[in-house]
Amino acid sequence: MATGPKKTNKSSKSRGKKAKTDRRILRVTLWILGIALCAVMVIVGFSKPYQRRLYPLRFEEQIVACADEFQVDPYLVAAIIKCESGFDEDARSGKGAMGLMQLMPTTADWIAEKLSMPAPDEAQLLTADTNIRLGCWYIKYLLTLYDGDITLAAASYNAGRSRVLSWLEDPAYSDDGKTLKAIPFKETEEYVKRVKNAYEQYQILYQL
Repeated sequence: MATGPKKTNKSSKSRGKKAKTDRRILRVTLWILGIALCAVMVIVGFSKPYQRRLYPLRFEEQIVACADEFQVDPYLVAAIIKCESGFDEDARSGKGAMGLMQLMPTTADWIAEKLSMPAPDEAQLLTADTNIRLGCWYIKYLLTLYDGDITLAAASYNAGRSRVLSWLEDPAYSDDGKTLKAIPFKETEEYVKRVKNAYEQYQILYQL
């Protein structure tokens, strides 16, 4: 009678140990699988072919030529085109901006006047050659206005020069009148982040 219960207890302990071991093995296996999955995701996510699908590059010849003409970083031009139109030559916004660099017709006319060239008609403004050339001049103008500050230039490209200049004069947004400590427009804030991120990606992914 004393022998039977002892055998049962030993059997129960053995099963308990086996269950703990099985759970430990399962946890280790899941941990290894998780690490492996993360590694695969990192490799795929940072591979150039995958990243180039997220950050495509078209109209390279025009970008390089126009950037060179106005001494602008071609990677910045590519970043702005990516964020403005996604390289859609026929892109139009609800506000009337047109083409790869989403220029307003009035802005395009003003730039054309500065370049001593005829104001472009709608068809011309939608061509890569004209749109990128005018857009590159405008980027150079903004960078010169803000002593090369990409944040301010991108913010002005999105929200307009007058708004950014008014923000620089407001102590709530600028401490020194030269840099912004905050951007009051959420859309502009996000736009600047996207441009700067795309700018970094294009420098990594392409040779221009």
